[in-house]
This record gives sequence, C-alpha cells and structure tokens, in this order.
Amino acid sequence: MRKFLLAVAGLALLAGQASAYPDRPVEMVVAYAPGGTTDTIGRIIAAELAERLGQPVTVENRPGATGQIGSQYVAAAKPDGHVLQIAVQTTHAVAPTFYGNLRYDPIKDFTAIGQVVGAPLVLITSPKLGVEDVPGLIKYIKDRPGQVSYATGGTGDGSHMAALFFNNLADIDPQFIPHQGEGPAIPQVIGGHLPYMFVLVPTGASFVKSGQAKALGVTGAQRSPTLPDVPTMEEAGLKGYAMETWWGIFGPAGMPDEVVKRLKLSWQPSCPIRRWSSASPAWASRCVRRLPRFSRSSSRTRTSAGRGSSRKRGLRASPPSRACLQGRDKRQTVFLPFLTAEVSS
Repeated sequence: MRKFLLAVAGLALLAGQASAYPDRPVEMVVAYAPGGTTDTIGRIIAAELAERLGQPVTVENRPGATGQIGSQYVAAAKPDGHVLQIAVQTTHAVAPTFYGNLRYDPIKDFTAIGQVVGAPLVLITSPKLGVEDVPGLIKYIKDRPGQVSYATGGTGDGSHMAALFFNNLADIDPQFIPHQGEGPAIPQVIGGHLPYMFVLVPTGASFVKSGQAKALGVTGAQRSPTLPDVPTMEEAGLKGYAMETWWGIFGPAGMPDEVVKRLKLSWQPSCPIRRWSSASPAWASRCVRRLPRFSRSSSRTRTSAGRGSSRKRGLRASPPSRACLQGRDKRQTVFLPFLTAEVSS
C-alpha cells in the first residue's frame, strides 16, 4: 500500500509539473554556429514560443561535429520541456547512417514535437569566378581535375548532401572543405577563397540580391519565390535533381504528454515561419503542422559492389524521399530519408 501511495503521489507530482510548464526560462539549442539558417529559424521559433509560453526562450548555440554535439546535449537533458532543439535532417536522418560513432539515438533519445519548415538550397559562386551557369561550373571543375574544392556547412549536412548529389549527376569529383555551419562557410565563397557551395535559400538569398554571390540554380522541384529568376538544377541541365531540407522541434525522450501538447499548441496556431514570410519573402518556405514520422526501417545500409567508374560516387537519383550515398572507402550504399521529410497525417 505504501508503494502504491508513493506511485500515485509521484504521478500527481508529474502532472502538476506538466500543468505548470514552463516554470522557468526554456533553452532552445541550435547545434550550429550563429548566422546560418538553422540559427535564424531557432530564433524565430524561440521568439514565438516565448510570447506564447510566457517565459523567456533563449537560443543556445552548441556547434560542432555537424550538429552532433548540440544533439547529444539535448538527448542527455532532463525531459521536462525546458531544453529543446531546432533539429535538422542532418542530425536526425542523415547522422544515423553517415556516422559510425554517433553518441545518441535519434529515435530512442528524443521526443519529436513537430516539423516546422522546409526549404531548398541554392548553388552560389563568387562573381569573381566568372562562371555564368551550372554547365559553366561543371566545365570549370572538369578542366581542373583534382584542383577544385568547395565549401560546405559541415560533413554530412544539407549543403554537403546537395553537393554530393550534384557531383554524381555531373560526373565530377571535387573535394569538400567542411565548416561549422553555413555562417562561417559563406564568406569563404563570396570572398573568392572557395569557388562555390550549396546554401539554404533563406540564408543565401540576401547575398545573391546584394550582388555578393551569384546564384546558378535552386535545388527544389520548382523555382523559389524568393529567387524567381534562378532556374532549378533540373532546368539547368541536371535531370532528376530535386531536394530540400527540413527542420523540426525536438526534446529529450520521455517528455510528459501534457508538455508536448502545450508546445504544439504554442506554435501551431499561427505558424510563425509562414506569418514571418509575409513580411520577408526570403522565408517563403512551407509550414508543416504534422509530426515527423521516424522509424529505424527508414534509415538502412546495404553493401554495394561499387560498380562503375571510381568518380561516380556520392548521391544518385533514387525513389522519392530517399537518396543514395556511396561511401568512398567502405563501398557501402546508404539510403537516407532526407530528400523529402516523411510526415504522418
């Protein structure tokens, strides 16, 4: 009887804590450096949640290891809703199959609260490069075998995945130089230190419109309303090229249902990204009010015979919502559910 009463008291205490949520400031973790798209989205969502929850929501940048450090921090946090994360496909869809020493489980260690926005990337170069279009960039790279490197926001992030897809379809093999997010990478391109990179449209558009960068193509299936004069990669000559990235709100595993419900209700009614888009076309991305569906079956690996030229590595076109990444050394083919976010109705 004593154990039963203690259990009931514990449940009552948890319920009381959930109903009082939040009772102190909430930490919104961004696993990338300031200045990139994930950081900007995190700050927009944090401001909206602070208004709705009645408590400050502070953005905490914890960059490193292409999002792994910040994600690991959230996974280990107390699951009371006071530590949240703006996660991206890299940390929760790509990482499980791309990295062999991941210190968190993207399914078991997290509570998926909701997907908030999706956006395509744009291929940018420095105007100093003198390249006018995608075929011109491909020619530039092929004319300099082994000499061309490009920037990415990290190893295995969206900009890297977009570039690998590009490499495969264009039959090129440049080297990548990773950075700790888009913010540190973009200056390397617009300054002419590295010739090109893929960057998310919401971040790259301002550099394109100011003339600091030249846009060659967007990765979406349709042209971006933000950059309507920039062709899609497919229009630029790469048949079958279409991808975009997504972001979602996550918390540690084991969060109380009432806290999760409160968080959903705090951001879903007004969809802050879309409302903000009306004032800033650079954020003309779509708002998704459905929860991401994550399952282990959606991320799997299989050994590949690795037939064909050694230059044909990277991503190749495969069924919608999947991409195929072929490893350079282990000759593995990894299916990544990142081209289209999987959501449940």
